[in-house]
Amino acid sequence: MTEIHDQARELADESAALAKDLDRTRKVLEAVAGNDVATDPGLRKRCLKQLGELEGRTLPAFGEFKASFEAWAKQSLLAFRQTFLDEFLARCQEEGIDARRIGDQPPVYDLGGLALTIDFDKQQSTLSYAREVLAKPALVAEEILAERVRLIEELGNAWPGPEVFHAACLAAYRARSARKGVRLGERIDLVDLLTELGLEYVERGIWSQLRPLTRPELAFCLDQLARAGALEVDGLRLELGSATGGTTKDKRRVLFLEAGMGGGQYYLSLRFVQMQAPNRGEGR
Repeated sequence: MTEIHDQARELADESAALAKDLDRTRKVLEAVAGNDVATDPGLRKRCLKQLGELEGRTLPAFGEFKASFEAWAKQSLLAFRQTFLDEFLARCQEEGIDARRIGDQPPVYDLGGLALTIDFDKQQSTLSYAREVLAKPALVAEEILAERVRLIEELGNAWPGPEVFHAACLAAYRARSARKGVRLGERIDLVDLLTELGLEYVERGIWSQLRPLTRPELAFCLDQLARAGALEVDGLRLELGSATGGTTKDKRRVLFLEAGMGGGQYYLSLRFVQMQAPNRGEGR
């Protein structure tokens, strides 16, 4: 055991002994408070004896231990931090993951699309996509990387491919526009598509059970659609409207896209617009 553990054990033993003496004294004093000690010499004797045993008694050296413990805890945290990062980055390299540091306070790493935030003070980690928390695995390299694989697979299960997603998104947009009384070509809130897309996924056989898409799933699919260069299909182009000013304050109404539409910003709305065919002209 380390020196700090030995000090803690010694203080714990001293505290236990003091607690017993104080409890005995408390019981005698309560008896004195409830009796006429003038006519009970035995009680007076026990009270004086107990008070004499406590007289001059000092508290264990809590202050000295507190200073030692704070210094030890700081050094232990620094050592754990470096050991964890060395081990984690080595494991990432072994598995071919490009762990790119994108933040410092707290440390944040891009793990091939998922963001890992490490809080050493709270001894916890967070895996997220599109700034949406997906999981909080223990601060253990193996658990974090295993959870990363599971989450990427879950997000991938929501991606049916560019043409299918474009068609599902268009159908969901039309259905939602009709329900809201909005004309085609006008914008609707992105988050309004979550339930509609769940319905489309079931109708198209993408999913077997009905549920809305999650916010990270929708963000993932929109990113994938942009990366595939499939924002426009059959002359209909999916356009997103950026969230600006006050609209970004309510994070429930906006969606952060990592890379797809230019990336790294919040979006509020979506619409489909008919693109005009280019005028080629005769004789050209």
